[in-house]
Amino acid sequence: MADTSDVVIVGGGIIGSSIAWHLREQGVKSVRIIERDNMFRGTSAAAAGFISIWAVSAPTQQAEEAELERYGLEFYARLHANHDIDFRQNGLLWVAGNEAAWKQMQAMVAHPEEPKTHALDSAQVHDATAGMISAGEILGGVLQPGAGQLAASKVGIALANQLDERGVVIDAGRSVTGLVQRGGRIVGVDTSTGHVAADKVVVAAGAWSNPLLEPHGVYLPMVPHMASRLIARPMGIPAAMPALFLTGIASDGQAGNVLWVRQHEGGLVFGGMYSIFPRDMFVQSQLPDQFSDIPIDGALEAQRRAEFATRMLPAFARRSGLRVSHGAPLYTPDRRLLAGSVEGIDGLFVATGDNEFGMTHGPGLGRALAEHMTRQSGAPWVRMEQWKIDRFGTRYRNGAQVQIDVERMLLEQNDGFTLT
Repeated sequence: MADTSDVVIVGGGIIGSSIAWHLREQGVKSVRIIERDNMFRGTSAAAAGFISIWAVSAPTQQAEEAELERYGLEFYARLHANHDIDFRQNGLLWVAGNEAAWKQMQAMVAHPEEPKTHALDSAQVHDATAGMISAGEILGGVLQPGAGQLAASKVGIALANQLDERGVVIDAGRSVTGLVQRGGRIVGVDTSTGHVAADKVVVAAGAWSNPLLEPHGVYLPMVPHMASRLIARPMGIPAAMPALFLTGIASDGQAGNVLWVRQHEGGLVFGGMYSIFPRDMFVQSQLPDQFSDIPIDGALEAQRRAEFATRMLPAFARRSGLRVSHGAPLYTPDRRLLAGSVEGIDGLFVATGDNEFGMTHGPGLGRALAEHMTRQSGAPWVRMEQWKIDRFGTRYRNGAQVQIDVERMLLEQNDGFTLT
């Protein structure tokens, strides 16, 4: 006899888990997550763990994203009250290592989505980081005081426990091999261990979403960009230190030389976007089932930047015992989500296109989509029209086409100080 659920969610990362959590909150009785690996083992496992109002620093993020971001901060604070997820609302501090970076970050000060964002001089940055940042090596910084940080792996454990308590079925180690529709309506999924019947299916499988959707004539315009995270062993870094974006770290005067850093169990976790191989190696090819064999060039680039950044953060000179994890965050041409109903297939929904904001947006996107799936009347909590999966029309048919416009968008906007 086939398994049956009211809703099947394909993917057990932060987005899929949050959708399941909020569907139960909305009163949906039978919810099932199908995850081919273990929960939080894909891109979510390599998340930086920064939770912030990204609309302050990223021009592509607008009022709707800011609403998700505020909700994410509230959600994690509540989750941490009952489960240790290392959530600390110490703020996010952007540190300028050169004049170009200092000039660029002034646009964030008193931003309407986070009015308390304010500038600090170099001495104040030194004090705000418990002496971790060398005042003589920087021009100043901009602090987003409401931002937070967390350990993504602990979020995964906490959410899995809560989902189990709420009666959500978690099928870990079970692969979805296909979506099944009849007469323009979804009727379930086929898996490695048999069919699962469902009235509604949500594809939240990240970079593995398109292979499931394309046989049904649906293509999501997004490309995976490999990202690497490095964790150094404990070295006495204070837990009170804000999360950091070290900008303008190299000697070439470009604001885009960036390294993100935060405290993790007394050590440092750090990384940053890079443009070298293997960043775009899977734009036109199939992603591997796991990221353990990804080339380490990106991690070596983060190490190179850490060498430059040691003048600003001397603790980098003591980093050792490094562990590396990789993820494949998805970029869309306008750096906004892909979420909502699939036109022409009743009961099929999509939630993906995180643009490296997945941990922050995940809880709010889960709430928004759960309400979209169950709402009978009344105004939605947040509009979803701007995330419609067909908003680009037929402009994109493959990853190469999407990649061209993603690169153009990042170059034009220098979004979030992320470019090399």
